Amino acid sequence: MNAAPEQPVAQNSEAPALHLLTEELPPLNFTENGEIRGLSVDMIREIQRRLGIEYPIQMVPWARGYHTLQERPNVALFSTARSSEREALFQWVGPLTNLAFVFYKRADSPLELEDLDEARQLDAIATYRDDVREQFLIERGFTNLDSSTKLISGARKLLEGRVDVWLDSNLSAPSVMRQLGRSPDAIERALVIHSEPIYIAFSKQTSPAIVSRWQHALDAMARDGTFARLHRQWLPNEPLPTRMAALIPSPELTNHPLQLYTEELPPFNFTQHGKPTGKSVDIVHEIQRRLSHDAPIQFVPWTRGYQTALESANVGLFTTARTTEREGLFQWVGPIGHSRVHLYARSDANLTVTSLEDARQLGSIGTYEDDAGEQFLSDHGFTNLYGHRSPTAALRNLKAGRIQLWASAEENARVIIALSGHDANGFEPVYTLYEVAHYIAFSLDTPKKVVALWQQTLDAMRKDGTLARIQQRWQNAPYRNASP
Repeated sequence: MNAAPEQPVAQNSEAPALHLLTEELPPLNFTENGEIRGLSVDMIREIQRRLGIEYPIQMVPWARGYHTLQERPNVALFSTARSSEREALFQWVGPLTNLAFVFYKRADSPLELEDLDEARQLDAIATYRDDVREQFLIERGFTNLDSSTKLISGARKLLEGRVDVWLDSNLSAPSVMRQLGRSPDAIERALVIHSEPIYIAFSKQTSPAIVSRWQHALDAMARDGTFARLHRQWLPNEPLPTRMAALIPSPELTNHPLQLYTEELPPFNFTQHGKPTGKSVDIVHEIQRRLSHDAPIQFVPWTRGYQTALESANVGLFTTARTTEREGLFQWVGPIGHSRVHLYARSDANLTVTSLEDARQLGSIGTYEDDAGEQFLSDHGFTNLYGHRSPTAALRNLKAGRIQLWASAEENARVIIALSGHDANGFEPVYTLYEVAHYIAFSLDTPKKVVALWQQTLDAMRKDGTLARIQQRWQNAPYRNASP
């Protein structure tokens, strides 16, 4: 049963009038028999009803609406894709739904596209002027664009054979084809290239208090079931945006608060100026942001976090290597990264290790207690292991000659060596133990619906490019003031 609708949010009677602008973009916003309709239109009208306001919606060409949004105060433009390039230009309320960027070809075309590089070689791509999809291609150096001021013109060019492909979306393409009197089956997907969430964009000069009230009203619609009802009405085959789905009351989410644990292990997770940071931390923070989840990330020794995740309910532990030995011990969300685990030696030791048997014959191998590398070596019968409470301690003993080898993930070793002030040329990998994928490990007693929601959110981040952007940002990041 849905919860009772929340009461309308009080609106300041002296607040300036809003100019609500949109474009012809079915099924989100379009005109039919003189009436403005669509999913986003219904969402906007319900928000206004709850706020006790009623401003008219104006249909304008997209380029004009976008220019007005940039230049004037108290303007809201929808349905607007919230891209990274636009993030700082506007204030945002949403999401309303998700938009996939798709290259469409004629159904009778033999054209096949594998990636964007192949699309660059085409003679002509039909695009919609100043639209986020066109901007996406321009920013990637495309020069073969045939731009039109109307979305429908691009579809017409495709059907008439004047372009190779037409760039549109999973949401609007079928409706555009019907406007032309053609079946949606007349076109086919040639390549899906990107995904963006759809929002209401407010001009920067609009009062943040107004924007906050609109977001509050939209969130209330999600909590009382109105958002899901409208979304299913217009887009029955499209999933709800993850953030809005997370607001729907669920006993699993509200009755079982999560505890999130990690360790000092740069570049994946570490503290800098007293705050959590790192590649994996950024990924977890983005999942939390999309789910409106605010549990703090707790830094503890790895052994303590690992044992807590084994023994307690509602615990998430990262960055955790998903190994065969651990497979049945946790529930898994990922992958959030990958690494190779090596045995490192001092460069001046001149050691040659060609097999695990060679490593067994050496005096001792430094490991990190309860780490996947230690578990791997132990499971392979190694008895010459010297466990350490931190990777830094293991490196220190390797440098001092108290151990002959150190088992470490490649990225972690690189950063630990740099943070410890040692010359990177003083150490070298002499044998690769294995490659492993990194995950967030959830305790077995965590509700499966919670774990599924985290996985769905991560999958959405992978699809819309957010995950790749986070990983790329940390590829060659400097490491200062981190705890080694």
